[in-house]
Amino acid sequence: TRVDASQLIEKGRENLVLQSNSFSTSPWVGVNASVTPNATTAPDGTLTASKIVATGGNAQHRIDQGTTSSAGVKTFSVYLKQSEITTSWLRIGTSGCFIDLTNGAISSISSGIIASTEALANDWYRSSSNRPS
Repeated sequence: TRVDASQLIEKGRENLVLQSNSFSTSPWVGVNASVTPNATTAPDGTLTASKIVATGGNAQHRIDQGTTSSAGVKTFSVYLKQSEITTSWLRIGTSGCFIDLTNGAISSISSGIIASTEALANDWYRSSSNRPS
C-alpha cells in the first residue's frame, strides 16, 4: 500500500511477471509444450493470443516462469480458451488450482488460494488466482 497526494491509502499494483504477453520468449520455459504466438483472436478482437501446444505424450504441458519472491500477497489473472488442452493449472509458487476449460469449473484448490473464473464471449475465460500473504 501507499499514501497518495490526498493522504488516502491506495493499493499498489505492479506487474512482476516478465514478458507477460510474450510466452514464447525468455524467461518463459515450456515443459512438454511449445507456444505459438499470435495464433488466434484474443478476447479484445485482436490477433494477439498465444496458443500452448502439447509436445510430450500424456505428461503435464505447461509454461513456467519463476517469481522474484515467494513472500507477500500474489495475485494474477489470465485469459484462457480451450484448444487441444482442456484443463489449466494456475499456480503461485507451489499452490494453485485447476480450471476446466470446457465449462470454467475450478477444482483442486490448494490451501490458501482464492480462485475465480468469469465466462467471456467466444468460449474465453478470465481466471484469477490470489494467495494472500
